[in-house]
Amino acid sequence: MNFGTFSLISRLVPNLPSAFAGAIAGLCTAAVTHPLDVILTRIQTSRLSTTRQRPSSLLQVALSLDFPSLFRGLFVRLLSYAPASLIFFSVFDPVRSVFYTALCLH
Repeated sequence: MNFGTFSLISRLVPNLPSAFAGAIAGLCTAAVTHPLDVILTRIQTSRLSTTRQRPSSLLQVALSLDFPSLFRGLFVRLLSYAPASLIFFSVFDPVRSVFYTALCLH
């Protein structure tokens, strides 16, 4: 998902440096996938509890949470994803260009 978002942003804003396109891609990816991660974390932690009322499906957990609960902790996740994606794509894009050029020449 991160690579697809990066590619889309790079095509939409061609003059944007790859590092910034990567940071934006990381933010978008984190925001979209965060609710699913919250639900999966709830399922995993409920299996550790000793109570008998454990959720067994994604839908069951999603319906038991209110909308703001799905996005709890998103800000911290965004703070960690943006710099990580910025660094990753600032290295990835030039390396990809070098390999692409080398492979196309031979």
